Amino acid sequence: MKNRAAVVFQFFILLLLAAKTVGACQCPDADDTVLDKFEDARFVVIARVLAVEKLPETVHTRMVIEKVYKGTLRVGQEMIFGEGERGSCVEDFDQDEIGTKFLFYLKSKEKTPTVWYADRCGNSIPLPGFDTNHVNDAADDLFYLDKMNKVTGKTRISGTLISYQSSPTHNRTDFKKVAATKVRLIGEEKTYETVTNEDGVYEIYDLPPGRYTVEPKTPKGWAIENPSAYGGGGSSSREDSEHFQLTLKKGRHAYFDFFFIVDTRIRGRVLNRFGSPMNSVCVSLIPTEGKVSEYFKRIDCTEGEGTFEIDEIPFGSYFIVVNTDDKITANQPFRRFYYPNVYEREKAQVVTIVEGDDAKAIDIYVPEMREVVDIEGFFVSADRKPVTRARIFFKAEKTDELTDGDAFAITDANGKFSLRVLKGLKGKLVGEVWLDENEFTECPQVVASLKKNGEGGWEEQKTDAVELQIQGTVDNMELRLPFASCKGRKIVSRMKVD
Repeated sequence: MKNRAAVVFQFFILLLLAAKTVGACQCPDADDTVLDKFEDARFVVIARVLAVEKLPETVHTRMVIEKVYKGTLRVGQEMIFGEGERGSCVEDFDQDEIGTKFLFYLKSKEKTPTVWYADRCGNSIPLPGFDTNHVNDAADDLFYLDKMNKVTGKTRISGTLISYQSSPTHNRTDFKKVAATKVRLIGEEKTYETVTNEDGVYEIYDLPPGRYTVEPKTPKGWAIENPSAYGGGGSSSREDSEHFQLTLKKGRHAYFDFFFIVDTRIRGRVLNRFGSPMNSVCVSLIPTEGKVSEYFKRIDCTEGEGTFEIDEIPFGSYFIVVNTDDKITANQPFRRFYYPNVYEREKAQVVTIVEGDDAKAIDIYVPEMREVVDIEGFFVSADRKPVTRARIFFKAEKTDELTDGDAFAITDANGKFSLRVLKGLKGKLVGEVWLDENEFTECPQVVASLKKNGEGGWEEQKTDAVELQIQGTVDNMELRLPFASCKGRKIVSRMKVD
């Protein structure tokens, strides 16, 4: 997917915005099925927040117990929870969580401590961006706990299916539990099937121990994201998670959670008015309603035969915009316009992305454009040896505020370069090379000369500027360095990192 790097970065940003800060808390790698957590805890309860009280040196949270699964506590009993130090794994609570219910797996060694502490690690697997033990996000746990007297000792495979998409107009990611979806558990001798409930949870009991592959039915318009920025995976090894596999032991539990990401796309071509493909033209999507979220970026630039593809598009209605920045350049020698080929947003065609739709394929024709010409030539040393991987710049003289006349290219293995420049501009053409001293160890006289005459460090060398008035194609332009190569070898420029 072409947008993968940007999308993943965006997901992490949204996760940080949505989630409560956990500091440096790191939970150890271990099996964390409901059964594991239940056995490891001394008390398992559901409690509701009554008040969050700020004291002179700390914060206390008062809660009342609403259900007891394990331990000597009783319904209606109040508990006081303390605040952890910054960076610890102790759960803290906020004023806006008053009235919220939590599922706690408590490991206190005391029967009835004066102050309780809730551990972030080892709790239920939640929806991303929410606290790890909100009851609403503990459906998998409760599915077992509420009937464990009937199923104690039986094997269990379970998991949760969640879909998500970024909001085009809000700085958030929208999550949905995937209900009524088939899940297959493919064993060594037999395949089993179940369906997710309204909370997106599936489970099967009494399966024979062994290896299983978990295979959910993927809804049309979605794809399993593996790995996901938000979690997912199973209770077995990381390698198993990559293949949706897990190992079920006798009398034990195992789980595998899945995240679905939108699998929608618009693909097509950008063509000039003669039907020829245009490369390096950028196509964007913007929602038809509301202000565009700063984290919503759906853009691709054409390549090959003028092709583009925008994927992972949240369901909704969009305008297709070409040259969003509205700058006339050699690559995009036209003003911003909207699909199909209009300059006014109000006249643009609306493209609607609906769950289950097939990929949309469109051709976009540029309505009108400035003429572009080529400048081609060679970059050589004083003894006419090729200068490769060097930077070639055309710096245009003053243009209007809508035009960016500068152009840039890199020389090839033969020192050849080719730039596309807007016709009618006046400017200067310069070649630049960044030298590696190791390339000149056999020619100390060259290094000495460069150190003496170089400006701003001998490693950076430029040709004299050539003034050009661009009225048509320029062929066989030669840019020449003022010094010779070392022993007749081509000069290879180092890559400059700005």
